[in-house]
Amino acid sequence: MTNHLKLAPQRDLVTLALLVTVLIALANPALGADFNASDETTLNAAITGVNSAGAGTHTINITADINLSDSTTALDNTAATEIIINGNGFTV
Repeated sequence: MTNHLKLAPQRDLVTLALLVTVLIALANPALGADFNASDETTLNAAITGVNSAGAGTHTINITADINLSDSTTALDNTAATEIIINGNGFTV
C-alpha cells in the first residue's frame, strides 16, 4: 500500500508534464495569414501584413487588375514557411 501511494504522485506528475507539453505545442502553432489586394494601396498593405506575420504560410490573393504607380513594398519575411501570391487571372 505504501508503494502505491508513492507511485501515484509520480504518475500524476508525468501525466501533468505530458499535458503541459501538448498544450504548449498547441498554443503556438505556425499559422498562416491571408490578405486580399485589389489596388496598389491594398497590395502594399497586404505585403506589409505578410512581412509582419512571422512564421507560417501566408497568402496574398489578387482580386482585381492592379496598376502600379511606384514600386511595391518589398517582401521581407524570413520566418515565413511560404509566401503565396494568387494572381487569380488578374495582372499587376
